Amino acid sequence: MHLRPKLELTTPMPDCTLLILFNELVEELKQPHLQIKSIRKIKALIQENDDHKERMNDAGVASLVVSLIAEIDDPQEISETNDISIFIDEAISVLYLLKLPDERLKTLSEDRNGLFVESLCAIMIKHASYQARIQAALLLKTIFRVVDDIYKSKLKAELFEGITEILKDQNSVRASMAVLSILVQVLPLDRNRIKAIEAGVVSVLVELLVESNESRVCEIMLGVLDQLCRRAEGRVAFLAHPMGIAAVCHKILRVSNTANDKAMNVLLSVFRFCNSGTIAQELMEVGGVTKMCVVVQVERSLKNKEKAREILGLHLKRWSKSPCFPSSFIA
Repeated sequence: MHLRPKLELTTPMPDCTLLILFNELVEELKQPHLQIKSIRKIKALIQENDDHKERMNDAGVASLVVSLIAEIDDPQEISETNDISIFIDEAISVLYLLKLPDERLKTLSEDRNGLFVESLCAIMIKHASYQARIQAALLLKTIFRVVDDIYKSKLKAELFEGITEILKDQNSVRASMAVLSILVQVLPLDRNRIKAIEAGVVSVLVELLVESNESRVCEIMLGVLDQLCRRAEGRVAFLAHPMGIAAVCHKILRVSNTANDKAMNVLLSVFRFCNSGTIAQELMEVGGVTKMCVVVQVERSLKNKEKAREILGLHLKRWSKSPCFPSSFIA
């Protein structure tokens, strides 16, 4: 007789049983000697079933985990084998997996004067686990999109130094995109632009822009350069890089309309405030003057046409002496 193999079916736990379980795990989380065991159980339950997320939040898992992370004295000074370090790894992973709604994340992040945000920044900069640093960056990307500006205005210079290092490392596309998105969210505040410039972000972005062929990445990097070049210090840092002008010019009309807008903003900021014959000559040598003429002729955006005309007008006498300069632009 042929016997059918037995099928093992996992019977979902009733809601009341789950709630009791989650409440027990929350109580365990409050006891230091049970925290690692408890946070790992919570993580396993989330990975087992997406439906557990909402019930966990009802039990107060997210708020407690956020509170515990915020209470850690200095996440940067914890060794890789320390129990607190292991807890941070698991806790950050749990918060990332929970995918909290924006309003909930905003409330938790702004509690206690933004202490959780400070802790996440410290974890992203120096924590031993690279995975935890990536997940902290991904959480911060969302947090900075939803919190009020006051919580972005107190960021330490070390955060921007950490962002620069992550961009330099290029170990993870997700990490690079996360920290670029963080810059997009925090650079509208002028004091953050200064910190980013001092951390060397401009030079790193120019290097990455030369190598990148990914449209979205180029758009974000050009957008960040646009923000930074609105300050004199940013323009100085941009011009100090031998590939700065060439890298930006090369992306115009090659990536997207958004990239065109941002690249033209960068060049216009630089040429409006740096009336130097040296950079005028550099733009000619890298093909930028020809590119400006092409923008005037073929670009659909009227704003970009006007930007190109303004740039051409700033050094027209010098550029018009070149035999390669179109006579139709001399009037």
